[in-house]
Amino acid sequence: MDLDQGGRQLAGLILDAAGRGQHDQVADLIAPLDAEQLRSLVTVLIVQVDQSMPVASTTGPAGVCELAINAAAPMFGTTPEAILSAERSRPISDARAVAMTAARETGLSLPAIAEHFNKDHGSVIHAVRRTAERPGWPTPRPG
Repeated sequence: MDLDQGGRQLAGLILDAAGRGQHDQVADLIAPLDAEQLRSLVTVLIVQVDQSMPVASTTGPAGVCELAINAAAPMFGTTPEAILSAERSRPISDARAVAMTAARETGLSLPAIAEHFNKDHGSVIHAVRRTAERPGWPTPRPG
């Protein structure tokens, strides 16, 4: 799948399905994607979520992290609050790793990301590496 051409459309389908609570459909949409395509998709999702939010809320590292969290949460059938919690269940930790990776790919520093997620920079490094090493993505589960 070429995300350059179909990324916006796919992101729209995912956001629509997630908004309706159809997490199985979200899982079906992202199942064929490899790790690089997933990272590209998260970036597209962040842009789409960003375009629907007021400009003031997206400025600074906290705004970028919030966009990443809000884009990742529905993909894994969880909530932004759960991603920021200490919960270690698979869907939540995967969503947290994707959000941290997306924030990192925007150029945020490790300490800035870690501060927003109440983690240390080593946790961010681990999340980014874990996301890069994943050949596919687990099936999102309803939250």
